[in-house]
Amino acid sequence: MTTVEIESHLLMICVSIGRTRHKMVVAEHRALADRGAELVELRLDWLSRQPDLGRLLGDRPTPCVVTCRRRSDRGRWAGTENQRLALLRAAIVAGAEYVDLEDDIAGGIPRYGSTKRIVSHHNFDETPENLEEIHSQLTQYDPDLVKLVTMANSPGDMVRMQAGGAEISDDEIAGVVYSVLFAGHETTTTLLANAMREVLLNPDRWEDLKANPDKWTAATEEFLRFSPSIVAWRRRALENAEIGGVAIPKGANILLLLGSANRDDTVFENADTLDIDRPNARNHLSFGYGIHFCLGQQLSKLEFGIAMRELARRLPSLRLAPGQDFTFAHNTSFRVPTALQIEWDL
Repeated sequence: MTTVEIESHLLMICVSIGRTRHKMVVAEHRALADRGAELVELRLDWLSRQPDLGRLLGDRPTPCVVTCRRRSDRGRWAGTENQRLALLRAAIVAGAEYVDLEDDIAGGIPRYGSTKRIVSHHNFDETPENLEEIHSQLTQYDPDLVKLVTMANSPGDMVRMQAGGAEISDDEIAGVVYSVLFAGHETTTTLLANAMREVLLNPDRWEDLKANPDKWTAATEEFLRFSPSIVAWRRRALENAEIGGVAIPKGANILLLLGSANRDDTVFENADTLDIDRPNARNHLSFGYGIHFCLGQQLSKLEFGIAMRELARRLPSLRLAPGQDFTFAHNTSFRVPTALQIEWDL
């Protein structure tokens, strides 16, 4: 999820959809609109077949950002570069509200119609010293929006950007350090314990994942839905509201039961069953939603996926030790077993 500056006085949250099938993209787009999404990014490079822009953009429920990211920019586009450029031009002709153009191609794709141009630059290795120079170069390509994506390898990168005039406060830098060291560590290790318990309680799922490691990405979403690290969180109402016919007065404390929402039978079929092939598992709320969506969710899923794949590869005989009773930490928000006894063959 990214925040896109539409006007100097207005911010919109952009939710990204990366799915392999058209019907999944369309269904998720409508579901996001129903949940209040204002702007949705359609990642054409994720589709396993040639993108059908008429199907994706026709009768769309929200404005869209059309993106087709090549592999050198950490995308998944498998076609030729000429095909990709033709697709981006076609999206502009079709009237997409926004199209994302990398800086090295933006000059060759002219403005047309009402489509707004996002001119982007990506550096996944570092945060370079010459950000102002790069920004100045991007403004030469007739952008409506400029997007700079760089890798901050340490809090020092944020300090350097702050010293260069970026609007980054000391509290924000401290918050990132805290989140990486503590929040990111505890939630991921808790998820690992929960997922290992659940998958070994369902050994057929464990065997399936060992035999089909390509399923781990989708399975990660199901573990997050079925047994997340955080099952409840606290909020305070900023104004009078009504939820499900219940009046919520301004200033009221609210306990959000995320774990309960993730088992909603109106959203997830057989919600109390662990299904690693569930097509809409990604609709869980374990990372929050909207402006409160967890910024570290990709890192958490990456860490979790690497750890679980390696365990399956190196210790395929993992199993729960017999005779153990599971107890859970006494905590309103975090749910994790106090101990997990596991055996494997040497």
